Amino acid sequence: MANIDASKDYYTEVGVSSTADRREIDKVHHKWALKFHPDKNPEEPEKHIDKFKQMGEAFEILRNDEMRAEYD
Repeated sequence: MANIDASKDYYTEVGVSSTADRREIDKVHHKWALKFHPDKNPEEPEKHIDKFKQMGEAFEILRNDEMRAEYD
């Protein structure tokens, strides 16, 4: 489970509004996963690993109702 970092703006980081519903968040998550997954970017996997992890942390929080409520 991710630690919530209140200093980060997860909504801006992933590109959704704070009123985004689960369906919108899932759609953006899929887009980001394809864009930054290291297996999809074999020419520069190191460059994408950190971003992929950051996005995973943000989406873990935004997709979980309890964690999102705590973050908000």
